[in-house]
Amino acid sequence: MNHVKGALSFDDLNNVFGIVHPTFQLACKSLGLLGDDKEWADALCEAIATATSPQIRPVFVSLVLFYEFGDPNGFFLQFCRSMHDDIVCCSRSSLNMPNLLMSDDELRNYVLYKLELLFNATSTSLEKHKLPMPDERLLTEIRNRLLRKELNYDVIDLRSQHSTTFPLLNQCQRNVYEYVVTTIIERKQALIFVHGHEITGKTFLWHTIEYRLLHSDL
Repeated sequence: MNHVKGALSFDDLNNVFGIVHPTFQLACKSLGLLGDDKEWADALCEAIATATSPQIRPVFVSLVLFYEFGDPNGFFLQFCRSMHDDIVCCSRSSLNMPNLLMSDDELRNYVLYKLELLFNATSTSLEKHKLPMPDERLLTEIRNRLLRKELNYDVIDLRSQHSTTFPLLNQCQRNVYEYVVTTIIERKQALIFVHGHEITGKTFLWHTIEYRLLHSDL
């Protein structure tokens, strides 16, 4: 907006020398307003000098999450080899094959697998950031792992939290509690949004709901 004078619409902003680009990013790139990814590459190179592969992968994910890349896939390919040393070592140890060799494609796939787990932990994925996904076999493992995590409830701990937190719910929170539990038990559909400070109510509410659902017949 600071570089396109007289623009009256989004199409005007995307119009560069008579060509209407489909995205603002492409328009900015055409105008020469976007630099390359060298700044972020330099930052990752600094980390590589002293960090291990398990430490480098979260740095890579953080850069992708918080900064705009012109070529995310190219950035990944540039640093993929710096993110798989521990994968080779762990594979050799777990399989008891000290001389095990892995192809570049296998290593790339496992790096993508590790990165996808990190992206999933922030409620996003490689695909959403225009990065390649691991192959279907590893994707299945990720899904199974996430499912196991979701089903790994500590019922004793939840019972304790329920006993502690349920009496602390105010009337509005209890109304939400009863509505959510009833909706799920009766297998109805509902769109529910709870707004409030985490420590003052939402955590209490979801602990009590979680406990009740675990003790239902679902």
